[in-house]
Amino acid sequence: MSTSETHTASEAGDAAQAQDADQDAAHPDREETRRQDVAPTRMRPQEEEDEVFEDASDVGEVQFRRRDVEPSRRPTRPVVSTHSFNPHIKPEEYDGTTDWSEYQIYFEQLSNLYGWDEEVKAAMLCVSLKGEARVVLAGLDPAQRCSYFALTTALSQSFSPKELVHLHQAELKARRKKPDESITDLGRDIAKLVRLAYPSADLATREVISINSFLEALPGPASEMKLHVIKGRPQNLQEAVA
Repeated sequence: MSTSETHTASEAGDAAQAQDADQDAAHPDREETRRQDVAPTRMRPQEEEDEVFEDASDVGEVQFRRRDVEPSRRPTRPVVSTHSFNPHIKPEEYDGTTDWSEYQIYFEQLSNLYGWDEEVKAAMLCVSLKGEARVVLAGLDPAQRCSYFALTTALSQSFSPKELVHLHQAELKARRKKPDESITDLGRDIAKLVRLAYPSADLATREVISINSFLEALPGPASEMKLHVIKGRPQNLQEAVA
């Protein structure tokens, strides 16, 4: 492009700018509209609030960067129950033919492991009963079936009645080692009989009774096995059996 053509284009541009300035002066609203078109769009308060939520990894601990967010619109920390129910976990069934106290210990340990509350424990126990134990369940009213305390009380009265305590004590006193019975099996049966014969005794008392009953069950008044146990001074039945 020649020098004359360059000057001509420059003069044309200056003239166009001057014409726009004259039009803006005659129409002030036109200049304001132009500034709005080129100005960056400001984020709406809701969008800013949404941005805060999306960037936060834990909505319960969001540190709000805006002071104009209403407290009522702030998210609350999700409440996570510690007594969650897992439908895939089901206890072993109880039919009333085995020792109820043993099953109750197992059930309590399972409920503690999975954090069941009283309502879930009652429901899980109900669906785990069969046979004679289910007959006991059928004899309860709907309110009792939803109460874990009422359920365990009814089952204890049916399968571990207090009237049998004296019978278990007599069985324990007369218990002797059978000719073909192992020491381990004898110790296991002694522990069961002591638990049934003295249900309200503390652990230390039951251990003393168990050791004495185990010694009485061994054959002979002064057998080598009995003397070996006495010399070992066991503190519990497990040590005596070992």
